[in-house]
Amino acid sequence: MFMNSRFTFETSHSTNLLVITADKNDFPVGTAKVIKHADSWKLADIKVMNFKRISFWRKLCSLGQFKNYRNQGIGSDLLRILISEAQKNGISTITGEIVGEHPENLKQWYSRFGFIVDSQYRIELKID
Repeated sequence: MFMNSRFTFETSHSTNLLVITADKNDFPVGTAKVIKHADSWKLADIKVMNFKRISFWRKLCSLGQFKNYRNQGIGSDLLRILISEAQKNGISTITGEIVGEHPENLKQWYSRFGFIVDSQYRIELKID
């Protein structure tokens, strides 16, 4: 388990899947999912919750837990933990594809972590 001042991060390994969950007060606000292969991992998804479209009544009944958790560093922390887990497990490469509303923004974001992004928005990180 990893904690920062606002969130708790929990990793869950199975034979072919790694899931990292970000929680705030035991409420899930983000996840990273990886499909594990022998010496490489494929990033399936990184998601940080954005509850802007939740109805007013559901928000009211949930004591303010449904809010936008984006742009608070959760995705970056999820990716850092994922890279750290790959290093601990002797993984040589993390690959994936950028899928989302703003692929150019995501391209820059992944690049900050050392990922190479090609013209088809495929990503790859070689781990030393």
